[in-house]
Amino acid sequence: MSIFQSNFFIAEIGVNHIGKIDVAFKHIDLAKIAGFNAVKFQFIDTEKIWHKNCDESIKLSQKESFPYDWFEPLREYAHKNGLLIGHTPTFQNASKIIKDHKSDFIKIASPQAEFDRFILDEAIATNLPLIISNGYSDFNSSLDLINYVSKYQRKIRDIAFLYCIAKYPADMIKVPYEEAENLCQICNEKKINFGFSDHFKSILPALNLSNIGANVFEKHISIENIDSLDSEVSINELDAINYINQIKLISNNSIFIERESTFENKSSLFSSSLIFKVSVKKGDIFSLTHFSRYREGVNSKGVQTDTLWKFLNKFSSEDIYYNKNIAEGENLTIDDIN
Repeated sequence: MSIFQSNFFIAEIGVNHIGKIDVAFKHIDLAKIAGFNAVKFQFIDTEKIWHKNCDESIKLSQKESFPYDWFEPLREYAHKNGLLIGHTPTFQNASKIIKDHKSDFIKIASPQAEFDRFILDEAIATNLPLIISNGYSDFNSSLDLINYVSKYQRKIRDIAFLYCIAKYPADMIKVPYEEAENLCQICNEKKINFGFSDHFKSILPALNLSNIGANVFEKHISIENIDSLDSEVSINELDAINYINQIKLISNNSIFIERESTFENKSSLFSSSLIFKVSVKKGDIFSLTHFSRYREGVNSKGVQTDTLWKFLNKFSSEDIYYNKNIAEGENLTIDDIN
């Protein structure tokens, strides 16, 4: 049986827990009161997500960290309240940890869906229900993403594709509803659930996308007086209740409000360092197990992740060899491989 109901609402708690488990519990309470079906947290290990030498201004703190010993108590509390619980992997091997802690689903955020294909592959390998969003993808790469995950439908019980505008909040950007409707139709043909990862303060885009055919909605929520990286785009208890009730009303009555056709793409690129955990020799076959990936932030000296993604696509279909000897602790560059 699919986890996705006629309308499936995910409360994106993200990092609004501000590093305190009691605050995380209160957000689960809020999700229950508002009528959400599931809660979702960002699984962040600050020692693994960023490079140790990255700019201090972009490093995450313990306020954003999701400790490993939170998995079990939060899962039990969510289930006790009739809610599913999922997590977003943000570093290498995170998906396996999420599965080992018996999470109900994995959500791949739009930067990883577009640029970090190996993190997506790790999520697919768990066979857990999979949710992906396309905020950093254009129309063609969204099609590629849908086609890519659709190949694994026999392994994965449920897949949902969420349309997304990657800005926080996104209210100054017009939603290209015609594009979204085309993607919804393609998802329907491939029997993939279509939905909306909503970064808007206005409810209007969610209502319009519900009319188009979206049935999975992800929305940031927050209890009062939270100061976090997600707080600006989050809604409170009353707004959350109204959000769910209005979408249900619109979906049941098929009332279309308005259609906008222009879209301003604000996406930006990340860069990464791939640090070797072992030494390799010239002529050795490239393997993802040889190194760890660290984000350094924009304008770093790492490998730009759109370049890395294109390379990893090539790696998935053929053997690639190193051009030189590389010592443990060194950075991988594209010139090191053929």
